[in-house]
Amino acid sequence: MHIWTLLNTCAYFLQDLFFYGVVIGDTSALAYQTYAHHIIAILTFYETLYWMDWMLIYGCMLLFVEFSTIFLSLRTLMFYHGWEKTWFYNVNALLTFVTFFLVRVVYQIGIILYPGLPNMYDKIVSKQMSYL
Repeated sequence: MHIWTLLNTCAYFLQDLFFYGVVIGDTSALAYQTYAHHIIAILTFYETLYWMDWMLIYGCMLLFVEFSTIFLSLRTLMFYHGWEKTWFYNVNALLTFVTFFLVRVVYQIGIILYPGLPNMYDKIVSKQMSYL
Protein backbone atom coordinates (compact mmCIF):
# COMPACT_ATOMS: atom_id res chain seq x y z
CA MET A 1 0.00 0.00 0.00
CA HIS A 2 2.82 2.42 0.82
CA ILE A 3 4.46 1.82 -2.55
CA TRP A 4 1.24 2.60 -4.43
CA THR A 5 0.72 5.73 -2.37
CA LEU A 6 4.18 7.06 -3.18
CA LEU A 7 3.91 6.10 -6.86
CA ASN A 8 0.58 7.89 -7.08
CA THR A 9 2.11 10.95 -5.42
CA CYS A 10 5.04 10.94 -7.85
CA ALA A 11 2.61 10.69 -10.76
CA TYR A 12 0.66 13.66 -9.41
CA PHE A 13 3.83 15.77 -9.05
CA LEU A 14 4.96 14.83 -12.59
CA GLN A 15 1.56 15.64 -14.07
CA ASP A 16 1.28 18.92 -12.18
CA LEU A 17 4.84 19.91 -13.10
CA PHE A 18 4.11 19.23 -16.77
CA PHE A 19 0.79 21.08 -16.72
CA TYR A 20 2.12 24.08 -14.81
CA GLY A 21 5.41 24.30 -16.73
CA VAL A 22 4.44 23.32 -20.27
CA VAL A 23 0.72 23.97 -20.66
CA ILE A 24 0.50 27.16 -18.58
CA GLY A 25 4.15 28.12 -19.05
CA ASP A 26 4.32 30.41 -16.03
CA THR A 27 7.69 32.11 -15.49
CA SER A 28 6.99 34.04 -12.30
CA ALA A 29 9.07 33.69 -9.14
CA LEU A 30 6.25 31.67 -7.53
CA ALA A 31 6.23 29.33 -10.54
CA TYR A 32 9.95 28.65 -10.19
CA GLN A 33 9.45 27.96 -6.50
CA THR A 34 6.67 25.52 -7.42
CA TYR A 35 8.88 23.83 -10.05
CA ALA A 36 11.66 23.38 -7.50
CA HIS A 37 9.18 22.00 -4.94
CA HIS A 38 7.85 19.46 -7.45
CA ILE A 39 11.29 18.35 -8.65
CA ILE A 40 12.60 17.92 -5.10
CA ALA A 41 9.46 15.98 -4.11
CA ILE A 42 9.71 13.70 -7.16
CA LEU A 43 13.37 12.94 -6.53
CA THR A 44 12.80 12.40 -2.82
CA PHE A 45 9.92 9.98 -3.32
CA TYR A 46 11.74 8.01 -6.01
CA GLU A 47 14.79 7.78 -3.74
CA THR A 48 12.49 6.51 -0.99
CA LEU A 49 11.22 3.83 -3.38
CA TYR A 50 14.80 2.91 -4.26
CA TRP A 51 15.82 2.22 -0.65
CA MET A 52 12.59 0.36 0.22
CA ASP A 53 12.99 0.60 4.00
CA TRP A 54 11.37 2.55 6.83
CA MET A 55 11.44 5.65 4.61
CA LEU A 56 8.42 4.27 2.72
CA ILE A 57 6.26 4.62 5.80
CA TYR A 58 7.89 7.94 6.69
CA GLY A 59 7.21 9.28 3.19
CA CYS A 60 3.54 8.35 3.48
CA MET A 61 3.37 9.96 6.90
CA LEU A 62 4.75 13.18 5.43
CA LEU A 63 1.90 13.29 2.93
CA PHE A 64 -0.44 14.16 5.80
CA VAL A 65 1.08 17.64 5.92
CA GLU A 66 -0.76 18.36 2.66
CA PHE A 67 -4.07 18.34 4.55
CA SER A 68 -3.79 22.07 5.14
CA THR A 69 -3.51 22.65 1.39
CA ILE A 70 -7.26 22.05 1.04
CA PHE A 71 -8.09 25.15 3.05
CA LEU A 72 -5.27 27.19 1.53
CA SER A 73 -6.48 26.45 -2.00
CA LEU A 74 -10.07 27.25 -1.06
CA ARG A 75 -8.93 30.53 0.52
CA THR A 76 -7.03 31.47 -2.65
CA LEU A 77 -10.04 30.70 -4.85
CA MET A 78 -12.33 32.78 -2.65
CA PHE A 79 -9.85 35.67 -2.71
CA TYR A 80 -9.59 35.65 -6.51
CA HIS A 81 -13.39 35.60 -6.83
CA GLY A 82 -13.96 38.49 -4.45
CA TRP A 83 -15.31 36.57 -1.45
CA GLU A 84 -12.79 37.97 1.03
CA LYS A 85 -15.47 39.93 2.92
CA THR A 86 -17.73 36.95 3.65
CA TRP A 87 -18.03 35.01 6.90
CA PHE A 88 -17.15 31.80 5.04
CA TYR A 89 -13.81 33.33 4.00
CA ASN A 90 -13.07 34.24 7.63
CA VAL A 91 -13.97 30.76 8.90
CA ASN A 92 -11.82 29.22 6.19
CA ALA A 93 -8.93 31.55 7.08
CA LEU A 94 -9.16 30.33 10.67
CA LEU A 95 -9.24 26.68 9.50
CA THR A 96 -6.25 27.39 7.27
CA PHE A 97 -4.26 28.71 10.22
CA VAL A 98 -5.28 25.90 12.59
CA THR A 99 -4.63 23.05 10.13
CA PHE A 100 -1.39 24.62 8.92
CA PHE A 101 -0.12 24.91 12.49
CA LEU A 102 -1.23 21.43 13.51
CA VAL A 103 0.00 19.47 10.50
CA ARG A 104 2.90 21.56 9.22
CA VAL A 105 4.39 22.45 12.59
CA VAL A 106 3.20 20.13 15.38
CA TYR A 107 2.76 16.91 13.37
CA GLN A 108 5.90 17.39 11.30
CA ILE A 109 8.08 18.06 14.34
CA GLY A 110 6.52 15.02 16.01
CA ILE A 111 7.29 12.60 13.18
CA ILE A 112 10.82 13.94 12.86
CA LEU A 113 11.53 13.45 16.55
CA TYR A 114 9.74 10.13 17.05
CA PRO A 115 10.18 7.85 14.01
CA GLY A 116 12.60 9.90 11.91
CA LEU A 117 15.68 10.57 14.01
CA PRO A 118 15.76 7.22 15.88
CA ASN A 119 15.56 5.26 12.62
CA MET A 120 18.22 7.43 11.02
CA TYR A 121 20.47 6.94 14.07
CA ASP A 122 19.96 3.16 13.93
CA LYS A 123 20.98 3.11 10.25
CA ILE A 124 24.12 5.12 10.95
CA VAL A 125 25.11 2.99 13.95
CA SER A 126 24.62 -0.24 12.01
CA LYS A 127 26.69 1.30 9.18
CA GLN A 128 24.02 0.71 6.57
CA MET A 129 24.39 4.33 5.53
CA SER A 130 28.09 4.38 4.76
CA TYR A 131 27.80 7.47 2.57
CA LEU A 132 27.38 9.73 5.62
